Amino acid sequence: MSVPQFHPAQKPTNRKRRWMPILIAVIAFVLGFAAGGGKDAETEAKGSAAPTLEAKVDDLEKKNDELSNQLDDAQGMVSQLEAEKSASAATPPPTVEAAAAPTPEPTPAPAPATTQAPAPAPTTAAPAPAPEPAPTAAPAPEPQSSSAYYANCSEAKAAGAAPLYAGDPGYRAGLDRDGDGVACES
Repeated sequence: MSVPQFHPAQKPTNRKRRWMPILIAVIAFVLGFAAGGGKDAETEAKGSAAPTLEAKVDDLEKKNDELSNQLDDAQGMVSQLEAEKSASAATPPPTVEAAAAPTPEPTPAPAPATTQAPAPAPTTAAPAPAPEPAPTAAPAPEPQSSSAYYANCSEAKAAGAAPLYAGDPGYRAGLDRDGDGVACES
């Protein structure tokens, strides 16, 4: 058996070639890890923005709930005012007739000291014409009952009032889903 003989200059080169790829791989790994391991500004901004966005969403949801409550209160007040308005329109205001201004009566002049005999009373008395009655204003016709209130469209339909148009008794925005001025149309 013969042992192959290598030239002494070849042995170290062969070893260098064997360890060189391993060394390059280790250096590349270390450089890649160092370069990729740090956080860049964009990643940090995204990470810190998520909690602030969630807080903003929570705040906006709270404001939305508050505004919804205020809207419900305002709609309740509107329907209450409409009911009061219709109730006040149902009772006519008292009619006040303008009284004629009193005319001052002339004071009679003092009578002379001589007395005159009264004139004889006529024997046939003609009946005085009856005074005509003063024209009175005709009573105002009672408006339709505008104090209707329907909690929902089922009640309005049961009362035979559906569809309700804006200005009709019982109409309110809560019954008008599409906001076109006609409630309970279907």
